[in-house]
Amino acid sequence: MALIPRKKKVNEEPIPQDDTIMVQWKVYNNRESFALMLNEEDISERTTVYLTDEGDMVVFDPEVGIYFLLKDIDNVPEDEWQNVLGHFAEDGVAIISQNNLENYYCFYEGENVSQNTEGFRIADDFCVWIPEDEDYYFLTYGQQQVDDEILIPKPLEIDNGALWYKDGEGSFWLYVNGIAVAPHCNNSWVGEDLLLYDYENDAWYYFVDYDTATPLALYKAAILPVQGKNLWTRTSDEGNYIFYKEGENISGETNALYFDDDMLVFVNPDNAHYLMQNYKNVDMYNLYEPILLPDNTDAIWRKPNPDEFYLYVRGNNISGDVIPKLMDGNLLCLHRPSKIIYILTDFNQQPYNEFLPAGTMEAGKFLHYFD
Repeated sequence: MALIPRKKKVNEEPIPQDDTIMVQWKVYNNRESFALMLNEEDISERTTVYLTDEGDMVVFDPEVGIYFLLKDIDNVPEDEWQNVLGHFAEDGVAIISQNNLENYYCFYEGENVSQNTEGFRIADDFCVWIPEDEDYYFLTYGQQQVDDEILIPKPLEIDNGALWYKDGEGSFWLYVNGIAVAPHCNNSWVGEDLLLYDYENDAWYYFVDYDTATPLALYKAAILPVQGKNLWTRTSDEGNYIFYKEGENISGETNALYFDDDMLVFVNPDNAHYLMQNYKNVDMYNLYEPILLPDNTDAIWRKPNPDEFYLYVRGNNISGDVIPKLMDGNLLCLHRPSKIIYILTDFNQQPYNEFLPAGTMEAGKFLHYFD
């Protein structure tokens, strides 16, 4: 089954930041109490309240999803109504920037969740991962540059926690649940797409249309359901392919040959043979996992019928270059140029067309048995 992550999600236009409503508030009872009037109704009893280190009060009304920032509550006159803007918050999320976002408050449904979040800059803008909502929120801070005010970010709705963008200067960034993982990823091209392997966490990611992606736009990265460290793709109708090991193109370190509709490939770094199944019929630039064949030797064999065998050594079919001799139920195959005998154990008892490891031994004093 092909790994074909072709869907992507980009950030849409940010929601308007002027989606507000004017209400009034006051403190009373020696500043032990406050009132917040919305449509001539005191809603203070149903709100969630947080006091900031700067002496402000962040108030959230869960019934209508509005945030209010009551400033300088220790210094405003008692029992005097103050005007305040209420900000409608999508999914109950709000941000207050401190010192050009060097620090920030992040609120989720009125609770300060700043310590749980992972925030990062994208040029002049800001993105934050909120674990409580399992989503990213994007703030077009570059259009506002406002500190100490309620700002409402837009949810990106990236459902797998994997977000990427490229910066237009030859670099890309990948965040998984808000954590930057690109520094420990290997990457390679798959057509115009980009394939990544996170070697610290053994995870594969895929950037669709990376080559033509808009710089600084945000995209959802596909997380590939791959268990191993290798992938392959067909790149032409002439037997060409790319073999990826831990995200790197190592095709130059492989050797391959056709096996019916499949491709048998020997991978030098693994000292192992793999099967690129149904190679001749798959679509180009789709990704597939190779099937590992017996890997305790660089020689494997199979028996298509009772009297025939195929012997593969490091991706080469040397069946016609050996002299076979049946001895004690084993088929010994002498390769004279290398003076190596390949041992096809229990030849007559083995099933048909199953790949099996071949043992090896130096011919030495046994050469005369093949004369």
